[in-house]
Amino acid sequence: MCTDHWGWGLPSEYAQSEATIAIGESESRQLHGEKLDVSWLVEVNTSAVAYSEVPLGHGTAIFAGAATQPEATIEASTILNTTARADHDCVVGNVVNPARVHFTGK
Repeated sequence: MCTDHWGWGLPSEYAQSEATIAIGESESRQLHGEKLDVSWLVEVNTSAVAYSEVPLGHGTAIFAGAATQPEATIEASTILNTTARADHDCVVGNVVNPARVHFTGK
């Protein structure tokens, strides 16, 4: 078992697996994510609008009703939550969890 000092971890057979971390609170998500030896998946809900040209950082999740526009960037371990929008020329930073917001660029 691979554990941190809190005893939280994954059985060793899951080391270097692909995973999604389902912790909404950003600081906890980052803390636990840094301790696990996995490849973080990008998850996009089927009812979200995420343009294929928009870079999505590892460990990012785009939830139902969220949208990205061309020329936006979504960085690592970010949850673009329900109805959040990232419009053109917008950068949504690492390890954030915006919901019901509309980001615009420049």
